[in-house]
Amino acid sequence: MLVTKLDHIFVPLADAAGAHRWLTETLALPVAWPFTEYAAFASGGVVLGSINFEVLQSSPELPNFTARRPARVQGIAFEPTPIDDAFLAELDRRSIPHSPAMPFTGSGHGHTGLLWTNVFFPHVVDERTMVFVCDYRIPDARDVAARRAALAAVRGGVLGIEDVETVVVASPDPTVAAARWQRLFDPLTQAAPGRWQVGSGPMIRLVAGTEDAVEHLVVRVRSLDLARDGLARSGVRCDDADGDLVVRPEPLAGLALRLVA
Repeated sequence: MLVTKLDHIFVPLADAAGAHRWLTETLALPVAWPFTEYAAFASGGVVLGSINFEVLQSSPELPNFTARRPARVQGIAFEPTPIDDAFLAELDRRSIPHSPAMPFTGSGHGHTGLLWTNVFFPHVVDERTMVFVCDYRIPDARDVAARRAALAAVRGGVLGIEDVETVVVASPDPTVAAARWQRLFDPLTQAAPGRWQVGSGPMIRLVAGTEDAVEHLVVRVRSLDLARDGLARSGVRCDDADGDLVVRPEPLAGLALRLVA
């Protein structure tokens, strides 16, 4: 097995710092890390249960970091088994195109030195969406129990969020797309056609669509009534859809979220 769970997702935004303030101050979600300027990018994170949600400052020089409107998830990061020569050899055996192992050193999260190592997989979704593995060298950065506890301590914030349940990925040809994902997930099998439950975190689900892109996130809340009230108090409009709530909050540049109870 190459990946053990989904670790975090990121969304590039024109005002990522403002979005981070909205998520942490208005919605009262726990800070995973403060908005920080790194050497090559700037981002901040919030806790959404088993995963972290990263808002990344748009950079027009880099397609993966360039904001879209409506905003899209453009980064899906999995926790890998240790990245070593055997890991890279297994990628080659599965004919998965990949970058070299890319270590990131610096200061952040209270640590200095090697912070993490990434390996990127191009064309799993589209050229603007990064699917990659992130091998943290910071023990608390991968502590899922601490993430869940932090979100539970604030009762899921204003919306009563419990976790991200599903990352929904669209494709004009879901069968071809499923083969790309399956090579990465082997020996994990599909829980249902086009659905993979990756560890204890969110499910990856493929649906038919007009383009290859992450379509929306499914977020589980304690109560739809509580979430509806919280959205109204936060000035965010919501739509009812088959018993769920669909929101496209302006502070997240219209990112599509489906709230389920």
